[in-house]
Order: sequence, then structure tokens, then C-alpha cells
Amino acid sequence: MAMPRTITRSPAIPVVPRRYGGRWVAWSRDGRKIIGSGKTPEEARNAARRAGVRDVAYEWVPPAGERFIGGHAAG
Repeated sequence: MAMPRTITRSPAIPVVPRRYGGRWVAWSRDGRKIIGSGKTPEEARNAARRAGVRDVAYEWVPPAGERFIGGHAAG
């Protein structure tokens, strides 16, 4: 019987610097480092590729002044 593959996660979620608010970021696969960013996922991907990294995960970072409640932005 094959054992399921496990994914190693960072013990703590890193704090995203405010300058990335309202942008897409490309994270290293271990979730510890932002490799690139952009206004679109494609820009973040291209920034990561320019940094020489292709295996990344993408995340949209809400603007610093916004909070999300129940899936909707709250002012």
C-alpha cells in the first residue's frame, strides 16, 4: 500500500509586507518566501520566472486597509 504524500508547511503563516496589498504574490512552495508579485497572476508568475523559480503558489493579498468578513470586503 502506497503511503500518501505529505506537504510540509511552515509552522507559522508569514506576515505579508504591506507593500504587497492589492497585488498577487508568488510564494515559494514551502510558503516561507515571496518570490515575485504583480497586478495580475501572470505578472506574479513572470516575476517568479525572472527570479529563476517556476514551482510557486499564487495568492491575492487584500489591500492593507481592507478587512474581509463572510467573503465580502468590509471598508
